[in-house]
Amino acid sequence: MGASAYIVTNRLNGNVGIAVSSEDPTYPRGSLYDREMAKVFRWTSTAGWVELDFGSAVVIDTLAIHNHEAESGATITVKTGDSTAALSAVSTPSWQSGSIWSDLGSVSAQFLRLEISGLTSGGIGQLVPGVRTALPRAHRYGKRPGRGRRVINHETERGMRYNYHLFKREVRDYTWRVNESELAAFDLLDRLTQGEIYPLTFIPDVDDPETLYCRKLGEYRPQELADPTSAPIYDVTLSLSEESRGEDLQ
Repeated sequence: MGASAYIVTNRLNGNVGIAVSSEDPTYPRGSLYDREMAKVFRWTSTAGWVELDFGSAVVIDTLAIHNHEAESGATITVKTGDSTAALSAVSTPSWQSGSIWSDLGSVSAQFLRLEISGLTSGGIGQLVPGVRTALPRAHRYGKRPGRGRRVINHETERGMRYNYHLFKREVRDYTWRVNESELAAFDLLDRLTQGEIYPLTFIPDVDDPETLYCRKLGEYRPQELADPTSAPIYDVTLSLSEESRGEDLQ
């Protein structure tokens, strides 16, 4: 099992030029970086590309694609370069339902282009190019994966029940046992997200394509082990709640 990693700072923002092969005006390209995963950008065909112009060369090692609508047989290619005429493929990430991420190596480029074929209705909720920060070590065994749901329950006077499903989201609890110096990595994550204020891209295992666009819940409260040790040892827990893929937000 590999270490976990995260991205809080998205290189894609309002200062980046975005070109697309096609665009549904109801689902514009600005939705790619608005921090609302359920509000998607959509092409008008089953294949398309997005090209980012950062204005000058930037360092990127990761591209996360959240809430995508690509079929399991989709072809996904990431290209980078210093001009649109000199783009070369740096990654062909493996398909993963919902969200995927790709290790690009450490590239310095002005342009990044994502090409996808095999789309259902042509959508991406959030596109996150950036530099991932690795946590000091892999999380401990005993993680708590799961799924949260919200429903409306109603029961009549004679006991007839009506249940309305509103949405579901992935929820995870991970724990690390670290020494005191390694706490700095978790402290930085809490400061960057300001607790629950800013969403993040979380990669549970850098050896696996799974990623979550989520928020960190609860307080940052490392727990020192009560047993005497030669140096302080802490348990740190992250409770993560995936942002809504829900219904389209307009």
